[in-house]
Amino acid sequence: MKIGIDAKWYFEGPPSGKRVVRGLVDSILTMDDDNHYYIFLNRRHKSEEFSTQGKKKVTLCYVWAGNNFLSTVFVLPFFSNRYSLDCLLYQTFISPFDKGKRVAYIHDVLFLSNPEYYTIYERLYFTPLKFLTKRSHLIITV
Repeated sequence: MKIGIDAKWYFEGPPSGKRVVRGLVDSILTMDDDNHYYIFLNRRHKSEEFSTQGKKKVTLCYVWAGNNFLSTVFVLPFFSNRYSLDCLLYQTFISPFDKGKRVAYIHDVLFLSNPEYYTIYERLYFTPLKFLTKRSHLIITV
């Protein structure tokens, strides 16, 4: 299978998100030799060293990530469709424009149960999540 992973926060992002993304990508690449992985990284970090740990079935794809929501919904599906990926693991938001399977990995859903902990900006940012996740083939969260 050809599997994409949204790893735009691999080098820089919210501390907990960065830790989760880095751990997820590193673990998958260590455990699986059968599938071909397309790792989507923020193009600002093209000069950073990303070790594919001797894996031949890894393609690094550097994408615009100026705004996580816009990049995820509009940029990632362009590349997913271009590379004919079977599946793409998205961080938080998924894109309805992706022709392959869409898996949403949502780091935290506290904003649903306790919106009072979030600013109005953060609540607005997460509003499309309810609509977009309905178009996921699978949702993973804690």
